[in-house]
Amino acid sequence: MQIEMRGIDKSFGGNAVLKNAGFLLDDGEVHALMGENGAGKSTLMKLILGLLKPNEGDVTIGGKPSFLLNEEERNRLFSIVYQDPFFNGGTIYEEMTLLNDSISKESVFDALNKVGLSKIKDIDIKLNPNEYSSGELQLFNIARILLKDSSIICLDEMNSKIDSITNKQIISLINNLFKDKTIISINHFGESINNVKIVEL
Repeated sequence: MQIEMRGIDKSFGGNAVLKNAGFLLDDGEVHALMGENGAGKSTLMKLILGLLKPNEGDVTIGGKPSFLLNEEERNRLFSIVYQDPFFNGGTIYEEMTLLNDSISKESVFDALNKVGLSKIKDIDIKLNPNEYSSGELQLFNIARILLKDSSIICLDEMNSKIDSITNKQIISLINNLFKDKTIISINHFGESINNVKIVEL
């Protein structure tokens, strides 16, 4: 699914965050958004997700303006890994499948094993974040997007709160498990992802 940004201006309260920004992301490409704090990386991500509308210019996903995507389309197209993993108080199975009961328990165990959480033997118990390290919680997130199988993966500062060893493990997982996905990364190690193109803001 091609993502195109052309002549993007975005301001808040008269303060310009992005000015004449643009790039083209073809299906299966990897782009890392780099820049100082306040350079507009998160704003750019939200524009791509359709959560914001540009003041000027166009952001399109497969030719459709991103801000016109409905919730169903957005959920189908995108998976997001945030710096703070979110959980809703459900069982491990429910959290991994996002209540999509068409996903088998075997698939959940397979995803958990692939990301290095083979110690999980019971997925019908509540996922208690206090029982896991910050790195393990991100591994749950990686397993979740593996199961969701969206075509576009957004990594939003996902490695800002994990140690360097776990970070290398997660980058390796991304390189191995999501080779055919379009990836947009905001993080300090985005250049570590295979075949990445750097977008400086």
